[in-house]
Amino acid sequence: MIDGSFYTIVGTYDTDPLHIRREIVFRMDHVIFKAHFPDKPIVPGVCTLEIVRQLVTEVVGGEIRIPTVKNMKFLNLMTPAEGKAFTFDIQLVAQTETLYSAKATISDPESTVVKASLLCEKH
Repeated sequence: MIDGSFYTIVGTYDTDPLHIRREIVFRMDHVIFKAHFPDKPIVPGVCTLEIVRQLVTEVVGGEIRIPTVKNMKFLNLMTPAEGKAFTFDIQLVAQTETLYSAKATISDPESTVVKASLLCEKH
């Protein structure tokens, strides 16, 4: 789990209970960026997936796990910079009371950086 010191939510733009839209700014002084990579920070893919999980957990409630990642395409590097916002846009569809399919698109002001389809399970 990523603690609250990795990023800050600077905007919430949900359009309905199952459509999550957040603007996130990464904290450049976080230890992750000192290791990944010191001269040119890049958000690790596993951290990107964890942020999606945390956002779904926040909206759906309870604890969420991701049993299946159908696909996750990294179209561009997620290179944070001081004050640069990334938009996490996640559309959920309830499959059952505890299972949701999710389509996530993550973008920066210039481009789409990640597209993903996954299953989220509440337990």
